[in-house]
Amino acid sequence: MNIFLLLSLLQFVSCSTYVRTLGTRMISPETQGKFLRGSADAVRIQSYQTNQFDFSGTTADKKLTAKEGTYSAGISGEFGLFKRLDTYIIPSLSTSPTIYGLKFQFLGDPKLEAKQGNFSASVIVGLGNQGFSREDSENELDQLDEQIDEIDVNVDHEDVGLIVGYRWMDKLLHYVNGYYLEEKVIGKISNNSGTLV
Repeated sequence: MNIFLLLSLLQFVSCSTYVRTLGTRMISPETQGKFLRGSADAVRIQSYQTNQFDFSGTTADKKLTAKEGTYSAGISGEFGLFKRLDTYIIPSLSTSPTIYGLKFQFLGDPKLEAKQGNFSASVIVGLGNQGFSREDSENELDQLDEQIDEIDVNVDHEDVGLIVGYRWMDKLLHYVNGYYLEEKVIGKISNNSGTLV
């Protein structure tokens, strides 16, 4: 009974929903082990909705205004380049950049050769860049005063991480990861009375 509880707990530790934080990425420490071996998955991100209330004094002068974002779709994948080197892609979520990265496995056997008891460790490096521009009514950041004419934003993403894992059985790999990331956001806002940088 104790082993079942432990294995159930470990499964929840390494499984997660698709939230754009680096701690929830599903990249294992084992490389694919062969050139162009790997997998790609279509990823569809749920749309979102924001609501705006306009309060003046103690009453709401206007009705609830809802703005919706569109669905986002992309491809997530990991492919082998060499026995111990993989490349991966994590798709963009709305205004965040698509991340392209490399994973180098420095400890343990690659996925093709891994058996029960395999202890593996990898380092990863990821880069991404995305720019976007929104004008007038498209602008979700200007819901209250409606004085912003245009927003231009550029996001640069860099990250580095360590992933460590252990195979409890041939088909059960438990792993944990830690990341350091830096995102630089550079933007320009144009409004009715001038430009803010």
